[in-house]
Amino acid sequence: MDLTEVKIGERNFRYGRLDTMTTMHCARRMGPILVGALPALMAWLDTSEGTPEDRKTEIVGLLLQAIPSALGAFARMTDEDAEYVINKCLSVSQIQQGQTWAPVRKANITMFADLTLQETMQLAFVVMKESLGIGFFLTDLPKASAAGPAA
Repeated sequence: MDLTEVKIGERNFRYGRLDTMTTMHCARRMGPILVGALPALMAWLDTSEGTPEDRKTEIVGLLLQAIPSALGAFARMTDEDAEYVINKCLSVSQIQQGQTWAPVRKANITMFADLTLQETMQLAFVVMKESLGIGFFLTDLPKASAAGPAA
């Protein structure tokens, strides 16, 4: 499995991708949160009016508009759904311990009791981002035919 390194706070982590079925189950649970971010994602992917860098203010504004609905959807997630997503994301993550790397979660047990909420949520975010892939909602969907169904 290819792993990506990320520094969160003062610690170094590595993470991989979830398998396809686990990604699908996590995406189902996170659906209401993801839907709130669609306008910002669509603006970021739309390059007809310049690059995302050129339109940073617009995109940040859309993200700020999405925060209340995303937080509301997150608050409505059941404990079981939230723990499912977070635990699955932690299961493909590692933490640097000196010169070695150790799994963050192994055999359904989180191995580090000192993980902070910030570390946990950021790891979950980057794992889901990696697992869903950029453009999951738009660029990877088949395009509808303008001619309609064949007769």
